[in-house]
Amino acid sequence: MKTRGFTLIELLVVIAIIGLLATIAVVSLNTARSKSKNTKIVADIKQVQNALELFYSDNMSYPSSVTFGGTTNIATNGVTYMQPAPKSPAATEYVYVGKGTWPNVASYTIKYVFDGSYVTPSGLSTTSATATPGVLGI
Repeated sequence: MKTRGFTLIELLVVIAIIGLLATIAVVSLNTARSKSKNTKIVADIKQVQNALELFYSDNMSYPSSVTFGGTTNIATNGVTYMQPAPKSPAATEYVYVGKGTWPNVASYTIKYVFDGSYVTPSGLSTTSATATPGVLGI
C-alpha cells in the first residue's frame, strides 16, 4: 500500500521559499514607505512656500514665526493662507526661521529632514535640506 503526500524535505523547502519571498516583500514595503514620506515632505514644503509667498505679497513681509504640526495657521489680518501648517511625517519636525522682526521679515529658512535618504532630481542623495524664498533646497 502506497501513501500519497509530501515528504518533510519538500515541506521545508516550500516553507524556506515562502520565508524568502516574505522577507523581500517586507524590505520593498519599507522602502516604499520611506519614499512616500519623503515625497510628502517635499510637497509640504512647497505648499508652505506658496502660502508664505501669498502672505508676503499681501503684507510685504514674511511671518516672524511659523509653528508646524499644531493648530496654528499661517494667517494675518483675518486672512488665512494655510491652516494648519503641516506636521512632518519624519521623526524631525520642520523648523522655520524668519530673518528680521515683524513687519520687516525680508527672508526665511525652513529646515527639514528626510526619512532616511532622499534622492534629489539631479540624482544626489541627501538626508536634510533648507528651503528659502523661491528655492526648495534639494
